[in-house]
Parts: sequence; C-alpha cells; structure tokens
Amino acid sequence: MVESRQQRRARERAEAKSARRTAGVAGLHEQDLVQGWPLSEDTTIRLAAPDDIEKVAELVQLAGVSLEDALVDALRTDEGIAAALRTGLRSGHQALLADVATASTQVANDPRRLYLRSALPLVADRRGEIVGTLVSYPPTNVVHRYYTHAAAYGPREQQKVFLLGAVGLAKIKAVAVADTARGAGLGSALLRRCVQVYRACRFTLVYGQIPADRDLKAFYTKLGFEVADTEDPLDLWPIFGYPGGIFADQGERLFARWL
Repeated sequence: MVESRQQRRARERAEAKSARRTAGVAGLHEQDLVQGWPLSEDTTIRLAAPDDIEKVAELVQLAGVSLEDALVDALRTDEGIAAALRTGLRSGHQALLADVATASTQVANDPRRLYLRSALPLVADRRGEIVGTLVSYPPTNVVHRYYTHAAAYGPREQQKVFLLGAVGLAKIKAVAVADTARGAGLGSALLRRCVQVYRACRFTLVYGQIPADRDLKAFYTKLGFEVADTEDPLDLWPIFGYPGGIFADQGERLFARWL
C-alpha cells in the first residue's frame, strides 16, 4: 500500500515524538542545552554561544590550556558546534548517527570539521556574565593513531574508525571557573552536565587529564570518574576494537568515565 502524504507526515511526527522520549530519558533535551539548565536562582549552564567565545578563551587559560583555532572559528561563526549532539537530544541516537554519517561525506575525512559536531562547549552564565566553562570534543590525535593502524585493513575499516571517533568518545579539554565564582560547585555542575549530555547521546567514554601533583582524585571520583595512576594507560578497545591505549602526558594522570 502506497503511503499518502498525510500518513507519511503522521508517521514522521510519531517517530520524532518517540525519538524525543528516548532522547529525554535522562531528562535532557536540545532546548535545555541551548537555553540552559538552572543551577541556582541566578545561574544557568548552557551551550556556549558566539558572543561567549572571548570569555571562554580567557577562562580556559586558568586550566593551563588554549582553544584550538578550529574550535574558536566554529564557535565564533556558530558553524556546526554540537550539531550532532543537538540532533541526538532532539531526535534520538539513530538521528545522531545519521547526522555524523551525512556530515562525514562532506568533510573529506577531516576529523576536526566532523568532530566539532560532537564538541560540547558549556558555560556557566550568572546573570549574563560567563563565570565558568567546560570544553570537550572527540580527540583527533587519538583517533588518528587508530585510523593509521586500521590502514592495514583497508579504507572501509578506516572509515569505521573515523566515524567511531565522532560518536564514541570525548575528551574534556578544560574545566575552569572564575576566581570570583569558586566555591559554588560550578566545576562539579559543568562536569555532571557534560557526562549527562554524552550519555544521553549514547557515547561510550568521557575522559581527560589532570596534573599528577594536584590532589584532585577525590573530586573526580566523587563525580563517578576513575582516576588512573600516572603510568596507567586508558584502553580504548571497547570503542575501536584494536589493542593499545593512550597514556597521559608527562606530569599528568588520566581520569575517565565509561558511560
């Protein structure tokens, strides 16, 4: 039986409604991400907007890092940032996968452009002032190593690794809170929201690095992360299906949360 236009529209509305219910299992929706979740009477956590870029760039310096040019440019122009995550929160996991698969045909295997669609730059907004930020995105350098390893198995396997990097893992680049806003739990709140968004979008892993000489293990453990010893690698076999792992930079240790 041929489906009429009205039947097709009704079916699409029903599928979208069902997908929204699935995506909202954790209580997260695209509108929440963009407009912000209330943290207190005067503070919300939301997706960074183009006007926030200068303050975000300033705050991440407190964490000893700087934003990559590709991320800055994409944030400034609002081009593709968190697009796949927004799709996932709006319409479900299958829609997220379709978004990434479609976008991958347009970026000529350039992970930076594709992975910005899974980037999550969050800000803590206190009465219009940005007082905290978290920046995370799939790690292109890590995926590149697995992509190179997969070359022995052919282009199809490389493409699989390329796509898995966009939907499987995210590295927390920085968490930073302004001096004037510390002690209010903003860092914890930013990390929780980061985990909740990636979990709702069915990512497998969120991880990052912390200085080995700072006593942060209890803080991250309380938030559900495992903090490794300095010499311990993080095995990414569950994501890519290849042996090997990643190590923290010298003087750092890894923290990770499997979702």
